Amino acid sequence: MTGFAEKSWPYAIPLLLYRRHPPLVALLALLLLPSCSAVDAVNALTPTESIESIQTAAYADGPSHSLDIYTPKDPKPDAPILVFIYGGGWDRGEKGDYLFAAEAFTSAGYTVVVPDYRLYPEVIYPSFVQDAALAVAWTAEHFDGRALVLMGHSAGAHIALHLALETEFLADAGVDRCSTIAGAAGLSGPYGAVEVTTEPHLSIFPERLQGDDAPLTHVSKAVPPVYLATGLRDERVYPKNTLELAAALEGIGADVTLNTYPELDHVDTAKLLSHFFDDNGPVRSDLLAFLDKRRGADGPFCLKS
Repeated sequence: MTGFAEKSWPYAIPLLLYRRHPPLVALLALLLLPSCSAVDAVNALTPTESIESIQTAAYADGPSHSLDIYTPKDPKPDAPILVFIYGGGWDRGEKGDYLFAAEAFTSAGYTVVVPDYRLYPEVIYPSFVQDAALAVAWTAEHFDGRALVLMGHSAGAHIALHLALETEFLADAGVDRCSTIAGAAGLSGPYGAVEVTTEPHLSIFPERLQGDDAPLTHVSKAVPPVYLATGLRDERVYPKNTLELAAALEGIGADVTLNTYPELDHVDTAKLLSHFFDDNGPVRSDLLAFLDKRRGADGPFCLKS
């Protein structure tokens, strides 16, 4: 599993394409700068007109325990707060890389919180899930009375769905899951349908994502509404993870929405949140449809199995 910034994108585009798509010229120029990654370039080109402010706060002690709050200029009334948990294989990533993802939702009127969390080799499972639970607890207290929606891509989807389906982590952080979490959305997540077999994931997950470390093992409990999506060309985190979790949730009568994208791969389901790549594409619009259904909802949000 790898993070968004590691996708290899073309570095040469024909002159005719430059003339027809001027923003690509800017992307190319940024990519040619020393130490400029693809995600740096996309963030540099991300419009920020929808963002009123970006504030950083500590949700616990330690350098990896901070979060960024993106406040929209035109907030939607009765909208839940979106907590976006980034991916990166549980061993890389940082919140500052996800301006493009936050803007995908501030532009629709949603406040977005993006937390950092500790990574391998500093920690293994379940420490990063516990960190995310603390970030959710801080957010719930800071936005007292507002419902939250959890969202993540890849490893972040694993963490988000873990918190949404398993009571223990949020309860230990002082959060009543069913009265606080109005929904959870996972993009291309590893949920336990496929056993991990290689390092560093064998070290990160001693149970190989086949025990309590897998969201799939927690679907028998009360769950909030869930949105799941995957690209069917994903060869990093197989679509089987998303399909099996959706089937398990449907099997207990949960409120679950499933979208599959035949032409997309693992990185695409994060990349296409960016206006630069897909201003009105299905990934973002499908997520916004799920979020809009959570507006004004009153808890408890869980359906009992």
